[in-house]
Amino acid sequence: MGYHILVLAGGSGTRLWPLSRAGVPKHLLPLDATGVTLLRATVDRMLPLADSVRVVTTATQADACRRALADLSLPSEAVIAEPEAKGTGPALGLATAWVAQEDPEALISSVHADHHIEDGDAYRAAVLAAAYHQHPERFVRKPPAPPRLPATSWINPPEEKEATAQ
Repeated sequence: MGYHILVLAGGSGTRLWPLSRAGVPKHLLPLDATGVTLLRATVDRMLPLADSVRVVTTATQADACRRALADLSLPSEAVIAEPEAKGTGPALGLATAWVAQEDPEALISSVHADHHIEDGDAYRAAVLAAAYHQHPERFVRKPPAPPRLPATSWINPPEEKEATAQ
């Protein structure tokens, strides 16, 4: 009954061409002054939140993902390789099935490895708030309040209206 985070790290390396290529897609590039890849920054951001963090990638990128994360001492099953890239839905289906084998009651969140996040604390709060919204009974305490930054938005459910007989 743990909390698991799946990091989607696939792609064909075409969106940032010529920087990214099939062999070095965007999530494996260091795109800021720190020299840290987007994948590594994402995993570092998510590790404190979950019982496990797993990277879902294509078979052709699995070794590069493992190298980018080598010094984190993650277990071997932390990188899940799709045999063939089929898109986000099938990748999540594969990874979810993998997690469910060891934790049938798992609460799972997915995040993307190729996003640059300026405010890691606000991002973590948003991920936890989404998980809490789905299953509040699984949390010892409510996560921090959602961020109120101008660059951050929330999807609020519509207000319930009483039905009136006419």
